[in-house]
This record gives sequence, C-alpha cells and structure tokens, in this order.
Amino acid sequence: MIKIGDFSRISGVSIKTLRNYDKIGLLKPNKVDQSTGYRYYAADQLVRLNSIVVLRNLGLSLGEIRSFLNGHASPDHVSHMLHVKRVEIQQQLLIEKRRLGQVEDWLRQIERDGNILLSLETSQVLDGLKKAILDYDIESSVDWARKAVDRGIDPLKALDVLSEAIRQVGDSFGRGELWLPDLIGAASTMLVAMPILEEEIKRRGAKRESLGTVVIGTVFGDIHSIGKDMVCTLLIAEGFEVHNLGVSIKAVDFIEAIERYKANVLAMSALLTTTAPEQRSVIEALMKSGVRDKVKVIVGGGAITQQFANSIGADGYEPTARGAVDLTKRLIRD
Repeated sequence: MIKIGDFSRISGVSIKTLRNYDKIGLLKPNKVDQSTGYRYYAADQLVRLNSIVVLRNLGLSLGEIRSFLNGHASPDHVSHMLHVKRVEIQQQLLIEKRRLGQVEDWLRQIERDGNILLSLETSQVLDGLKKAILDYDIESSVDWARKAVDRGIDPLKALDVLSEAIRQVGDSFGRGELWLPDLIGAASTMLVAMPILEEEIKRRGAKRESLGTVVIGTVFGDIHSIGKDMVCTLLIAEGFEVHNLGVSIKAVDFIEAIERYKANVLAMSALLTTTAPEQRSVIEALMKSGVRDKVKVIVGGGAITQQFANSIGADGYEPTARGAVDLTKRLIRD
C-alpha cells in the first residue's frame, strides 16, 4: 500500500487534488485508516490516475472523465465529447492567433513610431472604428474615421480595419448567425466612413491594392438595390475596386463604365421577371460594341436562375451576396 503523500509524489498529482478525486468518486483510496483518516492507494491505481491526467489534459471535465472511466459512457459518447472538445480547442486557437496578430501589430507600430503611447492611441482609434461597424453606429464610424485622419494614422490601415469588420459581419451572416438587417446596418456604417479615408488616401497620393475592378448595377426598369448593395459592400471589403452605377441602368451606361474604369467584371442584378431580359440585352450590346471579350459577366437577383444565366451567355450566376464575391474571385483568377 502507498501512503497518499508518496502516491502524490510518484504521480505528480497534489494531495489536495487526490482528496478532491476521492470526494467526487473519481478515484477512491484503496484503504482509509479509520483511526487516523489517512488514505492509502494500491500501485495499480496509478494506471487509473494516469488516465485521469491524460483525459484532463484533453480538456474533458471531471464529470465526463468519471462517466467514461466508470463505464457509464459509450464509445460513441466519448467520441462525441472529444469532437466537441476539438472544436473548442480550434476556436481557442483562432482567438490566440488573433491575439498574436495584435501583439505583432503593436510591435510593428512601436518599431515604426518609436513611441508606445502613440501606438496605444493608434490601436484605440482603429479598435473604435471596428467597433462602430460591428455596432452599426454610423455617427461613431464617422468620428473615428476623422480621428484616424487627424492623428495621421495610415488611411490604408484604417480601411483594412473597415474591411475586416464587414467581412466578420458577412461571414456571420453567411453562417446564419446574423440577419439581413445586420448586414445592411454594417454596410451602411462602413459606406459613410469610407469616403473620409479614401479622400486622405488620395491626398497622400497613395493607392490601395486591388484584386480587380467591378462595375455593378441593377438593369434598366428595375429600381431594387438591397441585394446589389450587399454585393458591393462585400466586394469592397474583399479588396475589389467597385463602381456602383445604381439602379435602372441602361446598356450604354454599363458599356461606358466598363471602358472608363477598365473593368474586369460586370455584375448585373434584376429582381423582376419583367426586367430580367434586360440582362440579355446588355450582353448583346457588349458583343456589338466589341467589349464582351474584355469583361466577365455575372448575374443575380430574385428573377434569375442558373438556367437563365446560361441561356443569355453570362459567365456566372450566384443567388447570394457572399457567393457572388467568391464567384468574382474565381472568374478573375481564371
């Protein structure tokens, strides 16, 4: 028999923890001296204790470990517990990765500015800007954008923060965690802050790297814009240069914008069945003007289907805003 002190020393588990395991029925001593209350363990109990330590290190709760070791949990249940734990660990890794990124950003700021107080101020402004987007706070987004300019913060970096925030909202929307009003609120908030930063970028003579240029609009006769505007916002957040022509756009105006901005992609929306044929008319006009081969054409909207998109000669169709961004990226890569 092994005294509790020796058992603790051999196993590396504290006496306090062993007493707790006894209390909750996870590891009972082999013998308890009735006169002194002193606990004794058998050597083969080290095997069970080692199993407890291993499972604890995997992140299982003491209750889950007790069920497993006492034979109350089926292999499928244990497998489920481990799958859940894996997801939790993956999420924690993502959090720690973001923290590491923040630390690295701070180090770069300190190296660049040589002043930790200035770096703290920069971080505060950028965090405020991001929070304004996530809170759909239009007034605050304008205030933080102006503070970023007034304090000499790189407007490209501030613009990246806006993009990161709207991508976060867009990803949550795509997973069903947020709703369309949330996406609209975040997009509206971003779009009022962006011109302030873009004006500063222009004043500095800087240029934001772009994945490509997109001309987008709702076709002639159709004045619906919500879906189109969502696509615009997510495209901008992803790093595209986007020219939103608005609603009820004629073919000639699409063609003029494609040539003026040297667009890589034309995106057209139509919500009504009566206006859907306008997308065909625009593509035919592109062919007649000789610019069809210079631009990829994607279509969407409530009235559009994949079959219709194929029939009019579009390069792609996507019914969702997030999917439209992925489609645009694929077409530009190809």
